[in-house]
Amino acid sequence: MLTLLLGFAFGFVGSIPVAGPISLLVVAYSLQARYRDALALAAGGALAEGAYAALAFRGMSVLLARYPQALPWSRAAGALVLLGLGVAFARGAMTSDRPPPASQGRSFFVGFGLTALNPTLLVTWTAATTTLYGTGLLRPDQATVAPFATGAAAGIVCWFAVLIVFLRRHHGRLQPATIARVVRAVGGLLIALGLWFAWGFARDTYLRPAGSSSTATPATTSSIDPSVSGPSVSPASAAPSSTAAAGFTYA
Repeated sequence: MLTLLLGFAFGFVGSIPVAGPISLLVVAYSLQARYRDALALAAGGALAEGAYAALAFRGMSVLLARYPQALPWSRAAGALVLLGLGVAFARGAMTSDRPPPASQGRSFFVGFGLTALNPTLLVTWTAATTTLYGTGLLRPDQATVAPFATGAAAGIVCWFAVLIVFLRRHHGRLQPATIARVVRAVGGLLIALGLWFAWGFARDTYLRPAGSSSTATPATTSSIDPSVSGPSVSPASAAPSSTAAAGFTYA
């Protein structure tokens, strides 16, 4: 039970900063009164992030050190998705007064895909579990993998549910023109995130200094991109006493 609650707390609190693409999309969908789409998007992201939490528990972060080429290519794929969504929002293609058709399935897979394309979350969750190991609150026992991952996913969904309910309650106070401007601003932020991902891909693929090692582990601060909802801990300090905060959650 304690393991489930710890996972829930890390997932809930780590998702609060409204900075990553999942958070921005949840806000945009809610402002368009697409509340079910917003919740489906959050659920998809939470499922992928829960899987990363489970993999972190099993020590799978070593795969990122062994296959560092996965990082730049995941950035490239993420950049394409973010740029496409950002352009659609910024052009006002998704701000029509006519409600769009139900698309919860598509929203779920968008949320899942955006989060799954951010393997650095594996490093972030590894740092989180290492911190818990250091406090003695968590044991490196395979029996605790499922409760922790389930709690993390539930915490992420619960935070976004709270956010969606809040936005729904205050939606009537916003003028349509204001909502359109906010949605377009969200589009601009998504484009900026997409360009950031594209720059990371170009830097690691084409601009890497000749003397640098191509097998550097991604567990350094420079390898972490602002991506999505995850626990706010820094992989660069992933030691048993680590409590420093780190990047976005794709939640």
